[in-house]
Amino acid sequence: ACGPGNISERISKNWPFVKVVGIDGSKEMLNQAEKKLRESHLKNLSYELIEINSIATGEKHFPLKADVLVSNSALHHFHDPYRFWDALKKLSGKKCIHIHRDLIRPSSIAKAFEIKEKHLANSPEILKKDFYASLKASFTVDEINHQLVNAGLSKLEVFQVDELYLEIIGCI
Repeated sequence: ACGPGNISERISKNWPFVKVVGIDGSKEMLNQAEKKLRESHLKNLSYELIEINSIATGEKHFPLKADVLVSNSALHHFHDPYRFWDALKKLSGKKCIHIHRDLIRPSSIAKAFEIKEKHLANSPEILKKDFYASLKASFTVDEINHQLVNAGLSKLEVFQVDELYLEIIGCI
């Protein structure tokens, strides 16, 4: 779920000696990423249109095994979070380093509304609505710890970063 490729591009620029592949299920997002790629002329970056769920189910096989997997704000988009974890296991090489960041669900609907107003006060209403929905769809640290144990990924650790984000980090 590389989206428009912002993080993929930064990784590619900072480590030009590694192969970086961004995966996303949205052709529109990849169109944006590929447009920026054409302008940047990065040779070690490419993008693949693949629905992550299809990797999780085995419908689609991705031929490369990653040494490092990075995601940002992807987990809360999965109706079944175990599809996310299953896809990551299939994409991981031996001793793969995982760095995943996502929103953390606030303790109440009132707190979610407060966070939305605090961070997006001057934003368009559509962004506020989407952000609020994402906050409500996100998970708590405890929920993700439970998911990781059930998915066989208990070597990964979950940390709350601030009122908005948590990180899942480790090596499997």
